[in-house]
Amino acid sequence: FRVKVLKSHFGSSNYRSFVRQMHIYGFQKSKISKGRNMWKHPLFVKGEKNLLWHIERTPVKNGLAPVSGRRKKGKKEEKGKEQDHSELVLQIYNLEKTQSRLCQQFCFFDKRLESSDFLMQMETNYIR
Repeated sequence: FRVKVLKSHFGSSNYRSFVRQMHIYGFQKSKISKGRNMWKHPLFVKGEKNLLWHIERTPVKNGLAPVSGRRKKGKKEEKGKEQDHSELVLQIYNLEKTQSRLCQQFCFFDKRLESSDFLMQMETNYIR
């Protein structure tokens, strides 16, 4: 992992630097099983590339990254605000997708209505 992934994609094989960077961008580490971990972020969703632009780097103060072991009591509020922001961005994105889908359906039904109105007008003209 250190040589194949870290060195080639992150420019360093230092695992602690990788962990610090993940925390700076708001990722959370979860255990899958013994010796296996997974990184999660509310805006890192498979197939949703548009959400990646909303993942932001949190400011680093005093040269220390917001690593969970170094957090002070006041940092929990900041973390909560970051999570709220990520969740709001995700909700907005999902609402925009729903809006787009509904607009497409509306356009489809509007065209069907126009064509049925046209057919009714043709039939009326034919009867006269």
